[in-house]
Amino acid sequence: MSAIVIGTPFGSRSTAPRSTTPRSIAPRSITPRSAAAGSAASSSAPRLRITRRGRAVVATLVALPLAVAAVVIGIGQQAAAEQHSTSQSSYTYVTVQPGDSLWSIAGDVAPSADRRDTIDSIVDLNQLPSGELVAGERIAVPTDLGR
Repeated sequence: MSAIVIGTPFGSRSTAPRSTTPRSIAPRSITPRSAAAGSAASSSAPRLRITRRGRAVVATLVALPLAVAAVVIGIGQQAAAEQHSTSQSSYTYVTVQPGDSLWSIAGDVAPSADRRDTIDSIVDLNQLPSGELVAGERIAVPTDLGR
């Protein structure tokens, strides 16, 4: 008999001639997989590989919250700087009399200035939650509003 040459991707190799007589195959018993065998098979699974596109997605997901936090902190610092500049203006204290309102106090404090701007300054300076005043309450009023 002659040898058979089989072409493979790695070159060719020669093998012994195949016999034409059938071989006997012993029957194999089939057993169900146990939980331990299943976990052992899954632990030997190939490792996860991340692609260039996956790295870009992960980097974006990490960088996005950081960028949002930086913007929020920057806006907060800007607002704090604006409040700080307001608090450096000169002011005096006025005791609220019965029947007084922010409108009347703003007219008394800065008669030549726009009363709405004066009221805004008084509300910001005292951090008032609303425009309601209580008689006997002491509030700070700015003195540099264009007398």
